Amino acid sequence: MRTVGNHTAALRFFFCKTLKRNYLIEEVPYPRAPRKLPIILTQEEAIRLIDSANNLFHRTILMTLYSTSMRRAELYHLKVEDIDSERMLMHIRHGKRSRDRDVPLSPKLLETLREYWRADS
Repeated sequence: MRTVGNHTAALRFFFCKTLKRNYLIEEVPYPRAPRKLPIILTQEEAIRLIDSANNLFHRTILMTLYSTSMRRAELYHLKVEDIDSERMLMHIRHGKRSRDRDVPLSPKLLETLREYWRADS
C-alpha cells in the first residue's frame, strides 16, 4: 500500500514539476489507507498504568486523560473553571476541529483533582 502511494506521488511530481503538465488525480488516485481501530486498554491494564505513576501530578494527568478521553492538548488548556462539580461535567474548550464539548466527570477523578489542588496550593 505504501509503495503504491510512493509511486503515485512520484508520477504526480514528474508530471507537475518536470513536464509542467496538469496531473489528473482522477486517473491515478492515491490508494485508500485501511482504517484501523485503536488499541483499547483493559481495565486491569489501565489500573496498572495509573498506579505506576511516580507522583500525584502524573497520576492526576493519567486519570484525567483516561477517564475523560480528552487529548493531550485539551488537557494542557484545561482550567479550574472548566470543572463543574455540581453537574459532574468537565468542559473542554477548542477541542478537535475547534469544537467545545462537555464530558462526564467521575467521582473518583473529581476526588483526585481536589487532592491535587490541595497539594499544589
